Amino acid sequence: YDKAGNEMKKNIHLNVIKAGVLEQGFGAFLSLNMKFDGNGNIIGVDGGSSDKSIAIFDIGTYTTNFVFFANGRYEEGKSESAFEFGTMNIIEGLRKEITNIYGIPLPPQVINKTVVMNESPKIIIGNEDIDVTELKAKLVNETWESLSKYIRDSFEIAKVEADQRGSKLKFIFTGGGSKLFANNLKTEFTGDMFSYSRDPVFDNALGFFIDTFSSTQE
Repeated sequence: YDKAGNEMKKNIHLNVIKAGVLEQGFGAFLSLNMKFDGNGNIIGVDGGSSDKSIAIFDIGTYTTNFVFFANGRYEEGKSESAFEFGTMNIIEGLRKEITNIYGIPLPPQVINKTVVMNESPKIIIGNEDIDVTELKAKLVNETWESLSKYIRDSFEIAKVEADQRGSKLKFIFTGGGSKLFANNLKTEFTGDMFSYSRDPVFDNALGFFIDTFSSTQE
C-alpha cells in the first residue's frame, strides 16, 4: 500500500546478505529495553552496553528454552533449545482428565483460556460450574520435578559463565509457563538473581516488535 492507503502491485526482489535464526527468549530479552547495535552486540536504549549476564528462561507452549547473554552479547554455545516441555503438556493432561471424569472433550483453546491461566479455574458443564483447581494443581506438581531440574541445570551453566566474566547474573523467567508455575517458581527460586516478567505471555512478540519498530527505516 502507498501512503494514501491505495493497494500497489509491484514485484520486489530481495537479496539476503546474512540471515540467522533467533531462539525463543531473544524477544523477551529485547523487551528489557535492549536493542542490537548492528555488530552482534546488544546495548541499552541509552547507548550503554549491558554489564550484566542475563539468562532468559522461557517456558512456552510446546517447548522450554534457555538463552544466555554475557555482558550484552548472545552466547550461542551456552544456550539450549529446546527442552520438550511446555504448557501444552498441562493442557493435554487436563483435557484428558476432564474428558474421563465428565465425558466432555473440551478443545485445548478452552482449557488454556479458562483453566491454565486462571488461578481459580472453573469449567461449565450444563448449568453447573465445576472448580478444577485441585486437578490443575495435581498436574502442575506432577510435572514440576523434571522442569525444576532443567531450571537448576540451566542456572548452574549461567552462574559459572557469569562468574568467569566477573559480571552480575540476572536469571529471568518468562513465557506462559512462568505464569502457570508461578507459585512453584517463586517458592524454589528466590533471591536477587531471579526475577519474573511482568508480561510473560507476550514478552517475545513485544521485544521483536520494539526492536523492529525502532531500527527499521520508514
